[in-house]
Amino acid sequence: MENSTKLKVGVIGVGALGRHHARLYAQSPNAEVVGIFDVQSETAAKVGAEFNLPVFSDWRKLAGECDALSVAVPANYHASSTIPLLEMGKHVLVEKPIEADLAQAEQMVEAARKNNVVLAVGHVERFNPAMDFLEKMLRLEKIRNAE
Repeated sequence: MENSTKLKVGVIGVGALGRHHARLYAQSPNAEVVGIFDVQSETAAKVGAEFNLPVFSDWRKLAGECDALSVAVPANYHASSTIPLLEMGKHVLVEKPIEADLAQAEQMVEAARKNNVVLAVGHVERFNPAMDFLEKMLRLEKIRNAE
């Protein structure tokens, strides 16, 4: 049975990693992609055309229509991009690292707590089988070099 209540999602920052957020949301039967936004309008237009997604020129308008958003901008902009979303009552998945600055990361966590929303950090590569294989190979190489 298909989920009748889809989560309305958006993606802010559709460069290298954000493009994949948009692609995966578009493929999910549980998500309705409201749209995408990027400060580089050409990048947003390209990703929007590639996955047939609406492109927003204003992140506030996009956020206003979403339940949750992915934020995949450079780490030093994570707090400034994420805190306003959390204050709007939006759930946020932010790419790793949570922030480049510890104090700003703590402000993000506090904003999520205060507004009773989910703030998650994307660490999906941790579960990538290729990464597991590479870590095992590195351990074997260290053992060989120690012998």
